[in-house]
Amino acid sequence: MTRSKQQRRRRIQDTIARWSIAGFVGLAGALGTLQTPARACGAPVLDRLTTHTVGDGETLDAIASRYGLSVFTLTGFNPALREISGGALPVGSTLQIPPYNGLRVRAEAGDTWRDLADRYNVRADILFEQNGCETVPETVFIPGATRSPVTPPARPTPDAADPNPDEIITTYPLAEPTEAIVRYGWVLLPGREAVNFHSGIDLVAAVGDRVVAAGDGTVAFAGERAPYGNLVVVNHANGRQTRYGHLGSIDVAVGETIRQGEAIGTVGQTGNPDVPLPHLHFELRSNSALGWIADDPQPYLDAILGFPRSPLAARA
Repeated sequence: MTRSKQQRRRRIQDTIARWSIAGFVGLAGALGTLQTPARACGAPVLDRLTTHTVGDGETLDAIASRYGLSVFTLTGFNPALREISGGALPVGSTLQIPPYNGLRVRAEAGDTWRDLADRYNVRADILFEQNGCETVPETVFIPGATRSPVTPPARPTPDAADPNPDEIITTYPLAEPTEAIVRYGWVLLPGREAVNFHSGIDLVAAVGDRVVAAGDGTVAFAGERAPYGNLVVVNHANGRQTRYGHLGSIDVAVGETIRQGEAIGTVGQTGNPDVPLPHLHFELRSNSALGWIADDPQPYLDAILGFPRSPLAARA
């Protein structure tokens, strides 16, 4: 290792050590204090309801099938349907249509996301993202739930997804391995008083460092998007997606086929980074009925670097 690289590594390690002492750690037990909106969350599901006007001869089953929803979801969002017998729906009546299966429930006073996740047996991070990454509102959308809480389908992990997930995500996204300054999951950032959910991993790098595709795929997005700043999104096989945020420059275009290890841009500080130290915000997501759900990239990066993969504990 050259002297300049040793000096740079030492500066990075010193910075990480100072921030760790300041409380730069994941705090799963403090989920009740969530206040600051997390990264890259869309509008809450309950703000994205659409409507359907019942036509002549339409049945509840047919409407549910049309929108890819269960009858339980439709009746949950339209309680008047429970009073209808014989399957006949009033022509011209208006139904509320959510984008996904789930329940709309009232939160109890003092509820945290962890409380709701435990009560309805859903993952806390998905619950948090589907409700806009904010504090627990008075009314909450419970994704995947029915009248009787059920366990949603398991999210793919490096140990339980594709026959060999390492054949999809195969390359470290930077020219050389580096430290993670913010990891995936529930974190407390310096200068903030509340825990929030971080949907990727922040890899320390220098402005201008080359960023490469972590696997073969197709560029699905290349441009500016808050809060990522300059962002590249690559779709891979078997419902995988990687995202590269805060880029300084972008070297690919939407629709372009790209091979693992090919340059997609450079490290920058665009958008709204969580920390001032230059870094690459890297995400790994899996396609599901609830959209692109964030996964922890660390086990994949460990596998790329040749570290043994230990089984992942189930995450609520």
